[in-house]
Amino acid sequence: DDTALVSPIRKKKSDILIDNKDPLALSESIAIKIYSLVTSMKIDKGFIDNNTVSMMRDVVKTDTFNEIKSMILSLGKISLLKISQNANCYYSFWLNVFNFLTIFAIIYKSEIITNYYEFYRFLKNSYFVIGGCEISLYEIENIIIRKNEISKRIFGEIIKSDIKNLPRLD
Repeated sequence: DDTALVSPIRKKKSDILIDNKDPLALSESIAIKIYSLVTSMKIDKGFIDNNTVSMMRDVVKTDTFNEIKSMILSLGKISLLKISQNANCYYSFWLNVFNFLTIFAIIYKSEIITNYYEFYRFLKNSYFVIGGCEISLYEIENIIIRKNEISKRIFGEIIKSDIKNLPRLD
């Protein structure tokens, strides 16, 4: 059912069957599959036009994309308890999920995002069911990833190293 994908309509948590798949392995499989699909697309880097939108609409009709879609739907049936015990696995899972779901949603909706406001709106209005709960891309980024202690350390180190490497303005 496509309404479970990229839906702006909030739904209540439903009774679901929990799948025993490893959430981290599933997220890595989806990420590899969608990144392979994207790299096979012939997009002129930095130049998005009507041909790109047309190409995204064509990609949505492919068997590979439908396979990715069914894999993403299976995220709704997994148990997140397996990864909640290990902070590194938890962070890796959610970072993978955020990245591939963002790419998936852009292709699925055939969106061209040209500014921050459109991206913010896009994140707020793109919902997925993960572990039986409906969550938006915005919530994944701001409530899960940015609040995570590991991400704070990693992003903090990146910022520190970037600051050290900045040229002096004398």
